[in-house]
Formats: sequence, C-alpha cells, structure tokens
Amino acid sequence: MNPDMINGLYEGFGALFVLATCRNLWKSKQPWGVSIVGICFFTSWGIWNLYYYPHLHQWYSFFGGVCIVLSNALYVYLLIWLRKHYPLPLTKDQILAHNFLKDTCQHLDVNCDELVCYCSAHRK
Repeated sequence: MNPDMINGLYEGFGALFVLATCRNLWKSKQPWGVSIVGICFFTSWGIWNLYYYPHLHQWYSFFGGVCIVLSNALYVYLLIWLRKHYPLPLTKDQILAHNFLKDTCQHLDVNCDELVCYCSAHRK
C-alpha cells in the first residue's frame, strides 16, 4: 500500500462519516449549533485537492476527494435548507414573553397583532 492509497482511504472513510452526519441531520431536522463556516472551509479545501491531486498523480486520493467534496457539499446544502424550512424553536422565556405580551394587549383591549408578529419574526 502506498501513501496515495492510504490517503484515498482516509478521504473515502471521511466521506462515509460525513454522510452519516447528513443522515442524522436529516432525521433530527435540528440544524442549529453547527457552524456552517467550518464545513464550507473543508469543502473548499476538498475542491482545492481535486485540482491538486491530479498534478501529483495521486488518483486514489483524487477519487476519495471527490467523495468527501460531494458529501461535504450535501452537508452544507442540508444545513442551509433545514435552517430555512425548520426555524429555530422558541425558548421557554420567549414563549412566556410572547404570552405576556398577548395577555397585556387583551387586558388593555388593544390590538397588538402587528407587535406580536414583529416579535415573532425577530426572535432569532
């Protein structure tokens, strides 16, 4: 086994681990708490490797690199898509504040729909 084969295996297994993370992310629908910046960095590094490996005639690394770039790209796409379609849930304090605002408006007999909508839209 030469270093190219070993590196290609590392990249291939790395792609499998990233795909397992993508699977868990899809099942949980919880894209919060993960920085997309780091994943984009490693995706861009992988894209660089797709240019770099052929110049070194490291074809096993290249094909492993293709796998990890595709899996990282899927990971980035899932994070963006899930954050768009599954907004961050309200915390207990935000729910209490929202209910307090609604109750106060009802008590004062004031229409606070616009204010409640504004607060809900800016909860992030």
